[in-house]
Amino acid sequence: MPRLKTEDRQNQIINEALQIIHKQGFGALTIKELAKKSAISEPAIYRHFKNKEEIILGIMDRMNVFDEKLRKHIDDISDKEKKIYELISFHFEFFQKNPEYTSILFSEDIFGNGPALREKLLGIITQRRHVICSALEDAKKSREFRGLNTCNLATIILGFIRVSVLQWRLSGYGYSIIEAGNAEAKTLLKLIYSHK
Repeated sequence: MPRLKTEDRQNQIINEALQIIHKQGFGALTIKELAKKSAISEPAIYRHFKNKEEIILGIMDRMNVFDEKLRKHIDDISDKEKKIYELISFHFEFFQKNPEYTSILFSEDIFGNGPALREKLLGIITQRRHVICSALEDAKKSREFRGLNTCNLATIILGFIRVSVLQWRLSGYGYSIIEAGNAEAKTLLKLIYSHK
């Protein structure tokens, strides 16, 4: 059997780490457990990642890919209200397909383990907020709504997404976050667009 390329091996390790955190919690992620679950030796894991923190940073790097896909998804939408709706809906579709990422983004334990992880999460939030602010600013410039601070509104939207996804996670993923979240997003947009 041919050896995997470095990037493929790193992805395999990250995928397995993500599953351990999702199924067993952050505390269960050790290099020993990772080696057992992935059938990759501990020394081989250490050849790819210095420590557990680097593995978590690798998982979080995937959220940058999410941001790129989000930008591409909304770039060509000319209807400003639809763009904001799609921007919100895209989050719910991602989490519905990838519920394991909720175990990373909603784990306070993880981000208390070092400044690099906190900085990485802060960077992700800042980038996401910027994408939302830009879409809202475009709508505001075209006078679709007035008098609202777009960056404050972006924070409200991010908070709304977070609470919706957290509630879904705590329910054991027992319903469609796409359906529930999109229905709530329509209500949120009505509130925004009723502010003239």
